Amino acid sequence: MKDTTGGIHMLFSPYTIRDVTLKNRIVMSPMCMYACDREDGTVHNWHLIHYASRAVGQVGLIIVEATAVK
Repeated sequence: MKDTTGGIHMLFSPYTIRDVTLKNRIVMSPMCMYACDREDGTVHNWHLIHYASRAVGQVGLIIVEATAVK
């Protein structure tokens, strides 16, 4: 039988990297949101809500935004 889904079922299947299993293969790439307005660079509620909503939205892996190290 020919696969007419174009492999879309693979996108939603679990994926294991060493000892970590992702619930699917959807990855959110890092994006600089420039939302940190504190001089010390700590996160605040905006970041917590932003990333939590992506996790609830079924993203399997989230790569957080850029950081600068002094």
